[in-house]
Amino acid sequence: METRDDEYGTHAPSAGGGADPYPMSYPGLCYEFLLSLSKAVKVTALYRLSHPVVMEAVGKSFAILSSILAASRAPSLTISAEQENWLFNGDIVPSVPGESQNVAVHFKNHGLKGLTFKAGVRSFELGAVCEFFGTAAKNQPEGFFSEFMSQRGVENIKPESVRYVRAAVMESPAGAASPPFSPSMPEDKKPYGAGTGAGRQGVPSSAAPAPAPEGAADQGGALKSISLGNLVKGLVESSVKDPKARVHAYEEALGMIKDAMDKQVEEATRTMQAEKTLAINTRARTEQVLSTVAEGKMIIDRQGRILMMNPAAEAIAGKKFLELAGHHITEHIKPGEHFLALSEDIDLSAGRVPTGEVSVAGDESVEKAVRGSFALLEDDEGRVIGAYTTLPDIMKFKEAERLQEEFLSRITHDLQSPLSSITSALEMLTESAGTRLDQTEGKFLDISVRNSHRLVNMIKGILDFSKLQSGKMEVNPKPVPVSAIINEAGEGLIPWSRTRNISLVLRPPAPDLTVLADHEKMVQVLTNLISNAMKATPSGGTIIVAASPSPRKDGTAVIGVRDTGHGIAKEDLDKVFDKFVQIKSNRHRDGVGLGLAIVKEFIRLHGGRIWAVSEIGKGSTFYFTLPLSA
Repeated sequence: METRDDEYGTHAPSAGGGADPYPMSYPGLCYEFLLSLSKAVKVTALYRLSHPVVMEAVGKSFAILSSILAASRAPSLTISAEQENWLFNGDIVPSVPGESQNVAVHFKNHGLKGLTFKAGVRSFELGAVCEFFGTAAKNQPEGFFSEFMSQRGVENIKPESVRYVRAAVMESPAGAASPPFSPSMPEDKKPYGAGTGAGRQGVPSSAAPAPAPEGAADQGGALKSISLGNLVKGLVESSVKDPKARVHAYEEALGMIKDAMDKQVEEATRTMQAEKTLAINTRARTEQVLSTVAEGKMIIDRQGRILMMNPAAEAIAGKKFLELAGHHITEHIKPGEHFLALSEDIDLSAGRVPTGEVSVAGDESVEKAVRGSFALLEDDEGRVIGAYTTLPDIMKFKEAERLQEEFLSRITHDLQSPLSSITSALEMLTESAGTRLDQTEGKFLDISVRNSHRLVNMIKGILDFSKLQSGKMEVNPKPVPVSAIINEAGEGLIPWSRTRNISLVLRPPAPDLTVLADHEKMVQVLTNLISNAMKATPSGGTIIVAASPSPRKDGTAVIGVRDTGHGIAKEDLDKVFDKFVQIKSNRHRDGVGLGLAIVKEFIRLHGGRIWAVSEIGKGSTFYFTLPLSA
């Protein structure tokens, strides 16, 4: 048997032939492929492609796909959903229940008529298809599938362009498979009668129809108008000459038809009943699991309005049911205390197709604490069978957070006094003994002074941030000229800019441009932004500080700090204001990554906003707004 290495840990037979690891009929292979592909898509949505569970599921699907390609002896395999049936190179696979229908839903949601797998398809390409079906189906642009596949190096899987339809249902002789026909198949590979109108010839639905025999249309219309009873009667009369025997043959034929129909109905009903029972039992099991891990219960209508709450749910909400009845469940969410996950598919009436989307609400830190401590247990079919958790009580979580902030504030406060004393002593030593020290000693003393100043600033930043986080930081906004803030912050940094050979340009606005601000805090904000610009700008660069009334005429003033430094990557612009974050650059950055987080909080307390624009290699500009005083 010819084999080739499979990226997902299996060896699949090549299209060239060899023993088939799935010794079943061709329709059976097709049916198993749909089931296996559905499961692979489901686990791919939960884990990465490199996860062992995903690798096993995709590998199994790939092995079955390879067997189908080998059995068909065709250069490619096109699968598509046609109403309730599947077409494999035009051969019909009758409607199958359960998992396989999920694949049809994915096709429909993503706007795919079908997929064509070339004989050289590889397992990682099938894995990319599973990954694609896990993407959000809404608002996907035209050609998104092809672009998605191209980005992952997929060359042997294409969206269907021509649909093939057979004249008859697929045959399935035991132990063998009839090779499906394709117009591109070599003549010696076509089944008997292909191309001549005989057998199971495939006809592209987009091709012009063959001319029909004279009178065929009339005959077809006549057959449609004949009832089943009249049709059986005509067949009996044409084959049985004796009138008495005709009656018996007619009754026997109708009885056979009735028995066959009853059997078909019974089998279909049995299958539907089994699926219904499985769905009901699965739902009951999931509800039982969730009821066990949660004491509270709320009932909401299809619009998300609260209809019922038990006492445990009232305790979670912090309000009585009478206060919340009829209100939407999101109206009383406290971001710092609650976390809500709500399906977008509350209303599944009128045959609506589930989107699978879930909206979440709540503080990010609370969400991480809840989600990071709770795991669902699933069986190999992806159904929920239990839960595994180390879920903390929210009050314990908040208490731990409070203790952490208190410890940070206390330790930094205790460090501030001795560090200030050390700094003062070093400065006095520099003034009194600096001239008597040799070059090496003076250098070490200078390094000690600079490091002590840096530590004092770091501790001051941590203290300020702790106050901001605990809500103890006070601001006293008063009318203050913007020019006074810019001049005070800038003039204090001009000596530093000269030592670094950087041109610091201050462009204060007219003196009558005043804002409501805490003068000291805004000087600290602007000093921080200019200092950051200084650190990011190489020798010979320029920093400009300017301000003006907002062009939006929204009652605010805009202040900006522009540099000609190395710039910030677009994906990092939203991160620069996060606490303890320092963006990677070619230059060493002092501090612990709290400067911009403190700046952002100061601006927020003043009712303003702050943002940055940047381009790699061309510098950055930080803007913030403050409300005008009049």
